[in-house]
Amino acid sequence: MKIFTTLKKKLIRILFIKKYPFHRVSIFLLKKIIGLKKDELAIVSMFHSGETYMIAAMIDSIRKKFGIEKPVVLVGSKNYHGQIAEMFPDQIKKYYQISGDIALCLQERRDIKKNEIFALYNEKIWKYFKARSDLKQLDYVKQIIFVEPETKLLNPTISEEVKLEAKRKFDELNLIKGKTVFLSPEAISVKVLPNDFWQNLADQINAKGYKVFLNIIGRENNIKNSVSGFLTLQEAIAFVELCGNVVALRSGLCDIVISSNTKFQIIYPDEKSLEKYSFSHYSDHKNKITEYVFDELNWKKLTEQIFKKIFV
Repeated sequence: MKIFTTLKKKLIRILFIKKYPFHRVSIFLLKKIIGLKKDELAIVSMFHSGETYMIAAMIDSIRKKFGIEKPVVLVGSKNYHGQIAEMFPDQIKKYYQISGDIALCLQERRDIKKNEIFALYNEKIWKYFKARSDLKQLDYVKQIIFVEPETKLLNPTISEEVKLEAKRKFDELNLIKGKTVFLSPEAISVKVLPNDFWQNLADQINAKGYKVFLNIIGRENNIKNSVSGFLTLQEAIAFVELCGNVVALRSGLCDIVISSNTKFQIIYPDEKSLEKYSFSHYSDHKNKITEYVFDELNWKKLTEQIFKKIFV
């Protein structure tokens, strides 16, 4: 099996990397497969959910800058990329999922023009921007996609059907509108916090007569006095608005649900992650966001600060 996987990766590299003679034919066929027309653009994203969401929310600016009138085709390797595409129906024509190996082989395609495949992920560029301490996450995403520094993110479009499904799930879990705290302890890009911290939060929130929803993916709920359930990314946006409060470790999900009309308390594991991923420069949302740096030696004080915001 390992030999087969290695051979498959080598074949994909031969087909899609520019230095090989099959490259042009492979790109032509890929354009046909994803249905790319002469006056359209395909954008390939290999990023996590947060960066992909930012890119989708700024696609209008890319189109205007480079004279592309029609909605783009978003190409990615993850299911959640497709969910993000659905939030911007006027900007993204459709989503097409390809293997991660093919997406990575397209990463050198950096020309934005009609009937082209523009690859957002370029490992060298990405490492350079991430290493720069003077650039926040949104700033370097803007530079990678060539949009102006003052570019605003569009708010997502959430259909009435999605809102109703989120409400159905909310009611099914016997949660209380405006008196539920959405806890989100998971992240990919930053260090996770101790389980005891989240358990303490859940216990004390529950003792105050509030409900706790724990947002977890692919594992069992190990926090007592909480409930959990599956939400799509679109449903999560409507769901947190029903809750009324979000307490979350900084993650890509925060970028997606931050447009909701609810109170957010975002926790960072250290000062470095706060500097890189802070929402302080999101002028449209800063009045509803409180940010903290986690102190492993004194997290009970942080808990008290969080409660003051919840139980105002």
